[in-house]
Amino acid sequence: MENCSECAATSSKNGGWKFYKAVPTTQRLLCSKNHSCKNGGTCVANPCDKENGFDCICKENFSGKFCQNVTGHFSSCKSLLQIGRDLPNGNYNILHKNGAKSTLMYCQMTSLEGCAGGGWTMAMKIDGSETTFDYNSTYWTDRTGYLTIHGRFGFDNVETKMPSYWSASFKEICIGMKVGNDLRFLMIPYAGESLRDLIAEDKFLATNVGREKLKSLIANSSLQSTCHKEGFNMYDPDTKHVIARIGI
Repeated sequence: MENCSECAATSSKNGGWKFYKAVPTTQRLLCSKNHSCKNGGTCVANPCDKENGFDCICKENFSGKFCQNVTGHFSSCKSLLQIGRDLPNGNYNILHKNGAKSTLMYCQMTSLEGCAGGGWTMAMKIDGSETTFDYNSTYWTDRTGYLTIHGRFGFDNVETKMPSYWSASFKEICIGMKVGNDLRFLMIPYAGESLRDLIAEDKFLATNVGREKLKSLIANSSLQSTCHKEGFNMYDPDTKHVIARIGI
């Protein structure tokens, strides 16, 4: 069996891969049973590593002893989740649509009750007691962020509007409602090039979620029996009575 000095003298690197000669059987078994390489990293035995006995060969955009660090920029949290299944909820660099810039923003990588699958990209947080995002606010139609640093803090109570609002395409939308400390989520199956594109034209777009599911966002809520119309840009075209940008 080689000692570490012999191994170190004969080891080499080639294109990121490490090669070792005469790897002991015990080390090969250790690597085959090891589950410490994260995010699709490949375990290779390293008899020179007395602490672990293996190395992790990381995929592109990942680094670290266990491939635990994210080094790249991604089009969405969902695309990041597809190649980094072990990543925790947290902040990651998400590209704008043109790919020229990126913004550090919160990604919900795990499933939420009501919004399965994970990989949700933060777009907005709205405080209903404030007027920042009233129906006629220009924030719904422009491409200007609002307190974007607070897009890194998950589901706190501080309003924000992130570049993902106008630059991230989607197939589903996860909306949340927080009353006191009760936070609930609901997924709306609706595809678009961006959330801004759905809202900026100020035209009603119907959804088909159902009144009972929408009511479930608030505990013990109720609706008039005649309330069934739901979707984006909710208003009465005759009276121009404004209701909500998303709702029923």
